[in-house]
Amino acid sequence: MMRVCRKCGEEKPLDQFVAEKYCVGGRTHRCKACHSKINYARYRESRQEARPKRYRHLILPKDRGIFDWAKYGAMVREAFPEAVG
Repeated sequence: MMRVCRKCGEEKPLDQFVAEKYCVGGRTHRCKACHSKINYARYRESRQEARPKRYRHLILPKDRGIFDWAKYGAMVREAFPEAVG
């Protein structure tokens, strides 16, 4: 049996579609290749948003008592402009 991918428009066999019990026919409307491209793009996007957190340990002060996080954020943005995006 064949199905047309709604993303790329190609007709492919059902085993090329992701199994999903809640979808009609038990398969998604996107093929596995398109599904993986979308998921990878979403992953890369979320990694870009999370990237500044990686640099916190480099300039975080040793005394963590009373701390002004707004000033710390400004220091991080100034020290690592490439990380902020």
